[in-house]
Amino acid sequence: MRTGPLYGIKKYCLWCCGDQPKEVKLCSDQTCPLYPLRQGKKPDNFRKSVLQAIKERCIDCSCFDWKEVKECGFTDCPLRPYRLGKNPKRQGKGVLTNINHYQEGNTPKIVQ
Repeated sequence: MRTGPLYGIKKYCLWCCGDQPKEVKLCSDQTCPLYPLRQGKKPDNFRKSVLQAIKERCIDCSCFDWKEVKECGFTDCPLRPYRLGKNPKRQGKGVLTNINHYQEGNTPKIVQ
């Protein structure tokens, strides 16, 4: 099964358009933060992160109440795992591997 923020956006847009792929392509809501990403691809001229766009959509959905975003009860929403602007699949990646080594003034090692 496919996963990831872009796939979640594609599924969300499909749901929003009544499960009609043609409607997703013809979507006219250019004010939606997900509009440029609705086909599941990031255009070259898209300047913010995909996760930031999801976060903006979730804030809009919750009437601009950050607490509501954090406590989102829509468990079926494909954007829910990414609503806080983070990808849960990447948890622990890109962090320092040896904090003590770093605190001693040495160059930190980054996990790739």
